[in-house]
Amino acid sequence: VSSIGYSGWNPPPGNRRMLGDLFYLTVTTLEGNTVHITAIPSGFYVNKTLDKRFDPTPAEISCKGYTLVDTLKQVSSLFNKNFAIIQKQSLKRNPYEVIPVPYPTFTWCKPETEHTYDTLRAEEAYVPNSTSDEMSLGMMSSRDWNEELQSARELPQSNVHEKIVRDRTIFRVTCDFVAMAIKGAQAVVDGNIPPLNAADDKKSRMFLWNNIFFS
Repeated sequence: VSSIGYSGWNPPPGNRRMLGDLFYLTVTTLEGNTVHITAIPSGFYVNKTLDKRFDPTPAEISCKGYTLVDTLKQVSSLFNKNFAIIQKQSLKRNPYEVIPVPYPTFTWCKPETEHTYDTLRAEEAYVPNSTSDEMSLGMMSSRDWNEELQSARELPQSNVHEKIVRDRTIFRVTCDFVAMAIKGAQAVVDGNIPPLNAADDKKSRMFLWNNIFFS
């Protein structure tokens, strides 16, 4: 598909929620056609919605499918063809190239690649940072990172099984801390966390988020 993202008709109104509507998608196919898709507990289907007219009921050719891929295969012949090619290519690759790694990756550490237009990527990048609930939760959190790490290091390691459990625990705590530290630093730069000493000079201000100090 050329693009796929949440429709501007989200969230579903109350009467449609009662009928089972979960959310709406807007998809532009490689053929240049734009379709609006309704997500329900039993799957997906193409609705009658237009850019300026809201009608989430099934279209005459609804292309209903249990998964979004099933629906898109019926909507676009090019998607059906290319999706099969992508699956065959994935099977030829080493499993370690397609299986998600259990630790966070950082985009600034990878080689420069072509930057393409993607509305879904834009939503993922900006929507979480625009919510204040997550920031407030981090400021009120009582997670003791030092205690967790010390407790993990003190786990027994008399046999192979205990060593594996200990290493997994340390790895999990370390990854959680790094992820929260990065998220907190980004929130500080974006101005989403108030400083502890707002009256001091900007360069001397300190911040506390999720029991992590930033200065």
